[in-house]
Amino acid sequence: MNRKNKISTGNFLRSLILLVMMGWMGSAWAQTTNDQDHTIIAHFKEGFMGNVKFVIPDTIRVNGKDEKGNFKNAISIKPDDMLNVRSFTIPTNYTLFKSIDNNGNAVEQYYTLKYWTQENDTTKYELGNTYSFSKEGETINLIPVFKMNNATQDNRTNNPVIRYDFARKVKEYDDPTTKKSRKVCAQTVNIGKNQQVFWTTKVWVEVREGGHDKPHWRDVALWCDTGKKGYIRNEQFDNWCAFGPGTTFWFPSGTGTKISLMSYSKITSTTIDDSVPTLDRERTNREREKAGLPSLEEEEKGAKSYMYVYTHTTKNATLRPAIKIGDDYSYYQWLELSILAANWVTLHTDTNDDSRGVISKDDIQPVITDESHKREELEDGGLAFHKGERIKMMFNRKKGYELDKIVDLDKLDENGEPVAVLKMNDNGTVNMVGFDDGTTTTPVKQNADGSWGKADSTVFVLRKAEAYQSGKDQSGKECYLTSDSIRTQYELEFDITTHRRLQICFKEMKNTYYITYNAGDKAEGTSPEATWVEHGDQFVIPKNKTLYYEGNTLDHWVDGAGTEYEIGVAYKAPEKFIRMFPVFKPNEFNILNLTKEATATWHFAKNDGAPTINYEGTKGVLVTQLETEAENGKKLSMDLKITLDGSKGKFNNVSSVDLQINKGSIVEFPSTKDCVAKWTATEDGKKLTIADQTVTLSNQEASVTCSGASSIQKVEFNQGDGAYSKSFSVTYKPQNDTKPTIESLTCKDKALKATEILEMMNSTDKCVTFTVSPWENAKDTIPAVTGKATENGTVTVTKATVLSPECEATVKTQSGIVVETYPIKFIFEKPTVAPTLDSLTVNGTTYTGNTIELNNVPRSGVVKLNFNRPMKATSYQYGNVSSSTDIGKEQIIKYWDLPSEGTVTLKIMPTGDIYGGTYGQEITLTLHVAKDDTRYHHHTFNFIVGKDGNMDEAIKAANNYDKTDHRYYIFVPDGDYQLTGNTTISCSTDSQKAPVDENGDSRPDMNGQNNHMTEIRKSNISLIGQSKEGVKIWNHPVVEGISYTATIQLNNTNDFYAQDLTLENQFNYWGALGGSSGAGGAVAFWDRGNRSILKNVALMSWQDTYYSDNSSPDYRGYFENCDLAGVVDWICGNGDIWFEKCNLIVRDRTDNNIVASGTEKSQAWGYVFNNCTIRPETDKPTQLKGNDWTLARPRNNSPACTFLNTKMYTQPRTYGWNKMTEGLKVRFHEYNSVDESDTPIPLGTRSLAACSPAPGSDDCILTNTSDYNIRNVMGGTDAFEPQELCKQIDAESGLQSKKDEELEDKEKVDTKNHIIWKDSISTNDNLLQWKDQEEALCYFIFKLDEETGKWIYKANTTENQINLNDYGNGFYCIRAANQRGGLGSATKAIEYVLVDPYKLEIKKIEGYKEEKYGWSTICLPFNAKVPEQVTAYAATAHNMSDSTSLIKDLTMTLTPVTVINANKGYVVYGPVGEYNFHPTSSESKAATILKGNPKYEAIPVENNKGYVLSYKSTWGIGFYKYNGSTLAANRAWLPKEMVNQSNQDNLALGKHSIRFAIAPGTTSINSPTLHKKDEKEIIYNLNGQQVDKSSAQGGIFISSQKGKFYKAPGSSGGRR
Repeated sequence: MNRKNKISTGNFLRSLILLVMMGWMGSAWAQTTNDQDHTIIAHFKEGFMGNVKFVIPDTIRVNGKDEKGNFKNAISIKPDDMLNVRSFTIPTNYTLFKSIDNNGNAVEQYYTLKYWTQENDTTKYELGNTYSFSKEGETINLIPVFKMNNATQDNRTNNPVIRYDFARKVKEYDDPTTKKSRKVCAQTVNIGKNQQVFWTTKVWVEVREGGHDKPHWRDVALWCDTGKKGYIRNEQFDNWCAFGPGTTFWFPSGTGTKISLMSYSKITSTTIDDSVPTLDRERTNREREKAGLPSLEEEEKGAKSYMYVYTHTTKNATLRPAIKIGDDYSYYQWLELSILAANWVTLHTDTNDDSRGVISKDDIQPVITDESHKREELEDGGLAFHKGERIKMMFNRKKGYELDKIVDLDKLDENGEPVAVLKMNDNGTVNMVGFDDGTTTTPVKQNADGSWGKADSTVFVLRKAEAYQSGKDQSGKECYLTSDSIRTQYELEFDITTHRRLQICFKEMKNTYYITYNAGDKAEGTSPEATWVEHGDQFVIPKNKTLYYEGNTLDHWVDGAGTEYEIGVAYKAPEKFIRMFPVFKPNEFNILNLTKEATATWHFAKNDGAPTINYEGTKGVLVTQLETEAENGKKLSMDLKITLDGSKGKFNNVSSVDLQINKGSIVEFPSTKDCVAKWTATEDGKKLTIADQTVTLSNQEASVTCSGASSIQKVEFNQGDGAYSKSFSVTYKPQNDTKPTIESLTCKDKALKATEILEMMNSTDKCVTFTVSPWENAKDTIPAVTGKATENGTVTVTKATVLSPECEATVKTQSGIVVETYPIKFIFEKPTVAPTLDSLTVNGTTYTGNTIELNNVPRSGVVKLNFNRPMKATSYQYGNVSSSTDIGKEQIIKYWDLPSEGTVTLKIMPTGDIYGGTYGQEITLTLHVAKDDTRYHHHTFNFIVGKDGNMDEAIKAANNYDKTDHRYYIFVPDGDYQLTGNTTISCSTDSQKAPVDENGDSRPDMNGQNNHMTEIRKSNISLIGQSKEGVKIWNHPVVEGISYTATIQLNNTNDFYAQDLTLENQFNYWGALGGSSGAGGAVAFWDRGNRSILKNVALMSWQDTYYSDNSSPDYRGYFENCDLAGVVDWICGNGDIWFEKCNLIVRDRTDNNIVASGTEKSQAWGYVFNNCTIRPETDKPTQLKGNDWTLARPRNNSPACTFLNTKMYTQPRTYGWNKMTEGLKVRFHEYNSVDESDTPIPLGTRSLAACSPAPGSDDCILTNTSDYNIRNVMGGTDAFEPQELCKQIDAESGLQSKKDEELEDKEKVDTKNHIIWKDSISTNDNLLQWKDQEEALCYFIFKLDEETGKWIYKANTTENQINLNDYGNGFYCIRAANQRGGLGSATKAIEYVLVDPYKLEIKKIEGYKEEKYGWSTICLPFNAKVPEQVTAYAATAHNMSDSTSLIKDLTMTLTPVTVINANKGYVVYGPVGEYNFHPTSSESKAATILKGNPKYEAIPVENNKGYVLSYKSTWGIGFYKYNGSTLAANRAWLPKEMVNQSNQDNLALGKHSIRFAIAPGTTSINSPTLHKKDEKEIIYNLNGQQVDKSSAQGGIFISSQKGKFYKAPGSSGGRR
């Protein structure tokens, strides 16, 4: 049929589409034209009829039954087929969903349906397009074509709106996501109850991954479940879809998603995310306006209307909340989801320590930096990026540190530690861990360009660059200078896919070192500050600012190998520490022989190169160089000093840029006639006096011309408040006066004239030499050198020694200016007589001869050789040990750890004296070493405080102890103990000098009175507490004073030992001070003895807490795990004192100092703190501020103090050391100090300047600590080994108990300083027993007070058991005492309950062949020890050893045990009689399957049916089925459930018993006869006649052995 339609141009396209959709095909076109319009005529004919079928072949997988578990059981439904149609429209996808590949594997990106196609045909049938058939009756089978989305939607950058349409009517939809209009509608559906399907639509998402944008259309689905009553139907209405009650839609969401739902009627019970949605009036009115319906306002006035839009914004982070259709079920048209962008994720970064590395927010940026790749800064310091953004994060390490790892603080490993997502390895690889997989670590090798990782294959790409190198080495290559703080730049590139908190962790580099400078033995002042370097750094030798050697100038430095380092020259730091020593040369000119003006400037500000200056109450020097030219044009330089005298003032540039100078400060400077002195400050108007002339600062300067009346003149700040200053300079003018010169030098009988002196100075050695014979006098002294000078000049000569045979002569003017300097060296004349050995002592006993054999020597000891002359280092050897002594007359050899009962030959080879004389004889000592056990004594304590008397009485008893060969032991149980004092004090009776009391009042009346100081006068006393926290021994002095107040004073004693207690001096420090800074000394422990040991002791006071006071060269003391608390000089005195793992507690006060050292010159080490901590007493101090304390200050003599490996929870002032007494040879050192985070503390600013040290003081940073060990420091002249003497004997059972409580390993066992005692503690009846420990002196028994939770002392014994009857029921533990009496950690707690033993009677078994032996079972309510006369057996299934395996072969294995466990069942075998089973705390480890009745009366069987021990003649001893009604008291049985079913059946029929088999490898008292032995079987015929079994043929016989009928072979009959 042909039709012709006239269609206007404007409606052409719309009409054409309509006709095509009606099934008409275009056949011809005609066009007529006139001037006014165009007419197009289309000719159509009817199309072909055909069918369209939608097919999902097996080769294409969509989400179905296999995947429904992950999608609320939703499955895909293919579109309905179209049959007998003339044209067809490919439906938009509404019911298919694909999240898997065609093999069924889940795909993260999901798929989107793109079009349909015919099988084996490339024609695309696009969604929404209309097609016709090419021939009549054609059937088109279409299969879907899905395309994997190019990204997930997780990282979306836009805010997509997802539109789900449920009505069939086509509508125009203005898509807010694409800003375009598109047609929307739904296909016809009729989904009934209990159906789970997808409802799919398309959405436009803009996604970013790897920093690249990936926009795309994608399918997104609702997961639908119609439930028991629900449905989804739209075939009845074009514009609406009905949802039945209970229908649930799970929609894609997230926090902030806005859900809009259009319904026909009002919603009252339907919920969105469990909330009834809110009516959106604006959107409702807008939609009604489009549809031509009355508005809500009109409806409220009475107009009839429908159509409502409800909204809800979810706060639920769940990705799939639900819409649940309620009882208000209605019709719905569409659902919209306005979803927020999903890719704003936050990144927070920091470093583990700002001192180790640095990262800035500005250095974290997207890799692509255009407008669409945004970065937002957050208020909390974090950054926000689009999810999936590829970012670049740059950070830097600081000097001395390197990147260790990067951890994700929000991801924890199995130990609760943050997961390291990147870790640097020592082999050059980098471990990279996936952000979402904390268990997978992959080592990544370094790429050729030096980076690690690749963007397409690893989580990170790491690069590093040395972008901050500011120096160049000698070859011109860039390098770091030591001043470069910021070092390597790291660049980390990665995709950020979720919120992250990353911490960049740096660790200490292994190749950092210190360049240190020693001041030498000649110069006054302090050495330059150390330089901290990395290997390869450029370090510059600093100009001399701090050392002054009169008449000389610092020329260069040398290291220990003799390598020279020139001042001002840069050097490459090697891979080692360098210790520099100064080399001075005589000045080539002086300020009196200048030929032209020269200016010397001393800078005070650090920015101008000044050193650290800190003199308050003390003074020091500041050095600069005065430069001029010689007549030949050679540039000359000389060191020139000024003295900064802060004795009554202050010089300080530590806390300010410039130098702070207070009133009372004085500067002394070298002066000549008409020199000009200029002071430069930072302020005006301040008055000062220069060279006796008062001037006022103007334009920040003041200057005067000096008269030259004195060679040393002053700048005095004697008015006002001082001034902040920058520099001081003096301009020197040429002088015309005649200068003195050397005339002669004389040493003993040798006199050198000026010509001879000058000749020597011009020689190669450039020094004056004298030949001397010091060995001619007993003291080996070098004769003094004297000299004369012209022009009334003076000659000063320093002193030389035989160990340092050099000195120097200087010529000075009458005014004291040095004009000439002459180095002098001494040459020793060789002696004509060989040196002699005066004495040889071994461990205190003197011997004669060169070959000595000794018996029973200790394993460690000391040999001393005394010669008549200073000897060179003496070599010696024993075993594999070869070493040498120090130079000197006394040669000391310490030997260690000789084998017990072994013999060792010690060979000593003295080479000769230092003058060249030879000794020439070898000394041989043969040492036979004593047995170890001879060292160990075993006896109880002498005095128990509280039991034998009070604390005063204990000390009195110790002082009266008259056995010199035995130690006196005092034990102090937990408690509070006052010492009232046992001595009087001697103090001034002058009220101006007398000590003050707690009110600050002078108390001269205390002279000769008891000030509550307690004195211990005997050696070898041990004072042992129960615990440091529980034992407090205290005193309360009346007046303060270091010599009057000690809680305990040792007076000329040896080998005092204290452990586990607190000594506290309770003098009121603050009361004595009256709030001022006066004295308040109150000593807790005053040690005037030797070899004292304190372990786990707390010393508590404020000032002078610990006072070591013995000037002997051999004075030593040892502290281990002790607490020492105070505020000022709380560790003070002399001696070589070692502190191991001690806590130095800074109490609450300002301006604190720990150590006031007065080490004697003869004492080599002073105070040594190793592995100690320094911490404030409280976390919230009121006075103590950060850095308001110092490590030590010089008290007197030659103060020595060394801090090794110290952990500082509060840090000192940056310079570290403080003032007290000037001009002392100071030996202060520090090494490897760390803060509370174990970060090394930079020591470069440490300085001895405040100490005003004498020449010869050490540099304060140690670079080599190999000599600092306990044996070297403590060994002395007697091989003292305190760490061995205080080894605790720790009970293994107690340590195991701690392990069970999951304490840290370091709290369980320290095998280096503990002896592990395998105590095996147990109770046996009324005895508490344990194993002996060879090293134990005795054992202490403690009982738990269950009300207070405290352990109470009960007894001490040398035995290995104690009867508990006298102490009663309760928990007990044992502690072993070491040979000094110190108690180790306790055994596990053992409960003792007084229980009578159980008497078991073994009876004769009737019919049992062993008439003297019998069997029984036993079950007791307590663990019991098996009597020796019987054997108890644990029972298990045959050949098994556990308590769960079932008996399967009617046999149980019996394993002998020595202990039976409470409430368990056992078999007992032994001689007939009665036996006592005594209680014990021991346990058997053998399993048993027997149960029992532990009660002392019978109990009903009830459900305990099973098998009991019995004897039957048929099967012998075994377990048989029990049919009784009660179970006997204290007897065991075999539960039925421990036998398998087939065995149970046999036993129920009485066919067998459960027999016994003794466990292999075990023995018993007697091998019991377990079963009747096989006997020759006798049979009888039915007439009772005996028949030979072997000849019996056919028939039934009776067996004598088995008690049943026997069927002979050949018999055809049965039982009758």
